[in-house]
Amino acid sequence: MVRNPWEWYVSWYCYMQARGPELMAKRATTATKAKKQAMWTDTFGSGQASFREVVVKACRGDVASAHAQRIRETGTDLYSSYVWGLTEQGVEHDVLTGLRFESLRSSAETFLEAHDLLTDPVSRALREHARVNSSHHGEYREYYDQQLRELVGEHARRLVDKHEYTF
Repeated sequence: MVRNPWEWYVSWYCYMQARGPELMAKRATTATKAKKQAMWTDTFGSGQASFREVVVKACRGDVASAHAQRIRETGTDLYSSYVWGLTEQGVEHDVLTGLRFESLRSSAETFLEAHDLLTDPVSRALREHARVNSSHHGEYREYYDQQLRELVGEHARRLVDKHEYTF
């Protein structure tokens, strides 16, 4: 699954702003929780960092993430690094099929049907299941000024070009 990177940053920021305090209230019992807590305290400044500050850090590799070095070395951004890290080069070389987040339910149904994998329960679940891990925010374009928009576009260029995303 791939998502418009400008939209992803808004969703990620709002999700973390809403859930960061509860992350810190719980003891880190897994490596994943510990990583999220480090992201919250370091990258998000325990909720004090602005959207701009967080996105700039994500594009410069100044984040509490295993992806930080790759971001700095390749000039990419955090979201692109996540995507390429998960898929390796599979999507780029057409070995994997990337579904767009913006049309995930219908794309998943079409993909599963084309591969004779769609069952009635799965089809029903795709249509009716409530969203999980969603965040509440305004339209993503409202969060960006020209400079920040260009920064994300520059660092996420491969992803933007491959999946034909526009701001």
